[in-house]
Amino acid sequence: MRGCVSAGMCVVLEAAGLIPAFDRIYGCSAGALNGAFTAAGQAKLATRTYIESASRRFIDGRRLLRGRPIVDLDLLFDELVAHKRPFSSTGLANGPEFRALAVSARTRQLRVLSDLRSPGDALRAVRASCAVPLLNGAPQNFRGERLVDGGFVESVPYRSALRDGATHVLVLRSRPAGYRLPPHRTFEQLAMNVVSPKLVSLLRTRPARYNSAAHELETLATAAPSGPSVTQVTVPEDCRLVEHVSTDVRQIRACIQVGEAAVAAFLERPEAPLEAAA
Repeated sequence: MRGCVSAGMCVVLEAAGLIPAFDRIYGCSAGALNGAFTAAGQAKLATRTYIESASRRFIDGRRLLRGRPIVDLDLLFDELVAHKRPFSSTGLANGPEFRALAVSARTRQLRVLSDLRSPGDALRAVRASCAVPLLNGAPQNFRGERLVDGGFVESVPYRSALRDGATHVLVLRSRPAGYRLPPHRTFEQLAMNVVSPKLVSLLRTRPARYNSAAHELETLATAAPSGPSVTQVTVPEDCRLVEHVSTDVRQIRACIQVGEAAVAAFLERPEAPLEAAA
């Protein structure tokens, strides 16, 4: 649910008419959902999806007692997105190219899912990018491969953009710039070992990868422009952020506004270049 912050960020970029400045949009997990809607010219619909899914139908910790996932991705993708809020095929065809990050459940290698110009392909790729065993279900099949959440390897997908040759990258983060991910708790690792043993090592080492990326992003923001330009938009250090599995609609709305305000403040900076973003 914390993805509602970056969803709000995308709304302001779209309202300002800046999405055509980007050649490509990368997204991981909830960020993939936001990225697909934004690539399709429907950023506002992403925020509505967070609000509409904030209920016990979507998130219910009691389901664990029955051996079922806490988060119901079937409700999100088969009802709220596929039928009530479908991606625009025209928007996907004409907007920036959208790519979603996922991880192979078999090899534990990162996959950057591309060629997602149809709503069906985009929907399946986003769902694969969101799949976390125990939290929301089993790995998802996409083009013959079982995939899980790309955040196991690359939570903030700017490095994939750089590997693909991007010269200018704008990173939208739902955390303050100084945030660092603490170690995952022992019971989380034990639970993952039960449902998906191959992913335990990725879960254990994820904080180190995330924190390395967060440090690098802070460094790149102040570095001399000798290579690709990487700029991040973050939220204030003192803001109250919604929990991952919250169903508090009031707080979700507030965090959407936090994201909107963060991008608005960024765009007001005289040194905020978006003319050649990629």
